[in-house]
Amino acid sequence: VITAVIYLIASFVQFVINRVATNSDDKNSFTKCLSCFLYYSESNCPEDINGTGNDVTTNTTASSNKHNNSGTGRNSNSNSNRRSNTSTSNVQTSNPGLKTGKYGTFGDNYAMYVPDSVDSNKPLIVFLHGTYERGTTLSTIANDAGFYASIQKGSKYNTYILMPQINGNEYWNNPNTMKNVKDLIDQVVSEYGIDKNRISIWGFSLGANEVPAYIKTYPDYFASSVLISCNYNEANPTYYKNVPTYIFVGDNDSHSYPGRQYATNINNSGGNARIKTYSNQTHAYFVTRVIQDTSLDNDYKTIFDWTLAQRKN
Repeated sequence: VITAVIYLIASFVQFVINRVATNSDDKNSFTKCLSCFLYYSESNCPEDINGTGNDVTTNTTASSNKHNNSGTGRNSNSNSNRRSNTSTSNVQTSNPGLKTGKYGTFGDNYAMYVPDSVDSNKPLIVFLHGTYERGTTLSTIANDAGFYASIQKGSKYNTYILMPQINGNEYWNNPNTMKNVKDLIDQVVSEYGIDKNRISIWGFSLGANEVPAYIKTYPDYFASSVLISCNYNEANPTYYKNVPTYIFVGDNDSHSYPGRQYATNINNSGGNARIKTYSNQTHAYFVTRVIQDTSLDNDYKTIFDWTLAQRKN
């Protein structure tokens, strides 16, 4: 009995050391370590520990702006999930409809959502997360709720959704990272027989700022784009001429304000940009607000309806 107790204590101490070493900036690291240890692994933690509890998806107008993903911020690296067993050659199913794996030269993680009814007419959404979702465990991409958190809680979508992750030292517009992401898109398009004319690239915060780099680098590849809280602007974005885009701004999210002028510049350059401003919306949990919106505009009920209507010529 004494030996068993000593073994458990030693195991817990090692677990805490591993977790805190990679989350030294998180004031709740010890609480998370204790809770996750008792639940055996981070993937089995209570939802609120991973930031995916009910309060996340319902509090879309929270006044806190602590999740400002402007492109510089804390490194969200953490150790690999102990129950993860993924590789580029062996994609595992971790939840119904949700598959995970690794990609690229940096060995980054990705999650892939496959709809219940699979056919080639469904578009692929490629979602680029924000700064605080960077890391080495997929649970990190639930930091600002959004797709990964809602899918884990049972939400279903009528599209394929690819959610690559980058580590804390990467940016989406790094040339090597861009090639890794592009290769991953090509891989899942081939694997699932997705229509190449219906690939839509979305981004939130850091991701939204760097979506334009993909539109520039890979012309005639994407059918549409969605920019949520975009802190990027360019005077003459002619590269957007054939890529319809939807830009979302929060009136309490100063990070998203440049997106207003960017939409105007896209339209003045011959493009087709729509914009919607949400009242009482801060930077935090912005993606959830967008994907739960059922009164998008006069033409489309949801952003998914708009995405389904886009097709590359």
